[in-house]
Amino acid sequence: MEQNLVDEYVEFVMKSMKDFEKIGNLIQGSEIPPARVNYALSMYYDTCLALNTEYQRWKIQKLNAELEYDAIYADWFAEAKAILVAENSSKSAKPALKEIEQQVKTDHKEEYYSWQRKLTSLEAKCDFYIRLREILNKYDNVLTNLAMSLRSELRALNIENRANVRNQFSPRALAEQASSLPVR
Repeated sequence: MEQNLVDEYVEFVMKSMKDFEKIGNLIQGSEIPPARVNYALSMYYDTCLALNTEYQRWKIQKLNAELEYDAIYADWFAEAKAILVAENSSKSAKPALKEIEQQVKTDHKEEYYSWQRKLTSLEAKCDFYIRLREILNKYDNVLTNLAMSLRSELRALNIENRANVRNQFSPRALAEQASSLPVR
């Protein structure tokens, strides 16, 4: 049973990572092409929205499951308390909270642990999306720095190109070009 939960969670994580890797995988060969950075920047907002939507979806499922469990547990608790009070009617002491909780776990062992596994799984999925959102926030800084570096590189290339073009049209370069032209 425990291994099934782990396998299910690993499958969930792998599927989620595959869904969001489009924006994260920038390296092509051993380089990061400017088009990939631009794509990642353009997809960042949509990815944040999708990630937040998934997180909210799982959070709602978790909250609904907790509400359902709380209602069921309240019934179990009342039932166990009534049984313990009836058994101890000759004693003046009421059953302790811990004693009632232990009785609930004993009477509804399978259902109780099934609910605990379900709630733990939903909590893990919500935590996973919270961690993904934190990673994406850090990734924003990486993308910004990459974009700034690429802009600097492109400006430097543009200056070099302008210098080459300027040199091409300097008086000396024009005179050299003119002297190499055939005379008519």
